[in-house]
Amino acid sequence: GRVELSPIFLWFGNDFVGWDGQEDISFKQEVSSRDAVILRTIARYLSREEQEFLREGSFQVAFTEYDWELNAR
Repeated sequence: GRVELSPIFLWFGNDFVGWDGQEDISFKQEVSSRDAVILRTIARYLSREEQEFLREGSFQVAFTEYDWELNAR
């Protein structure tokens, strides 16, 4: 019941506006406009089953902590 996203989507969410028109995904539950843009943007990279979960599922959107150590590699 939870969709976990990178905080990059939170920090730069406005950069994805306009990219979300490719996937026709509507949500049965209330989703904020910011989250809807992000979810529609990533939906094109998800399996059909995962897309169906977004359409039908009851979930919360959560942003994970960013692993700053990735930058050191």
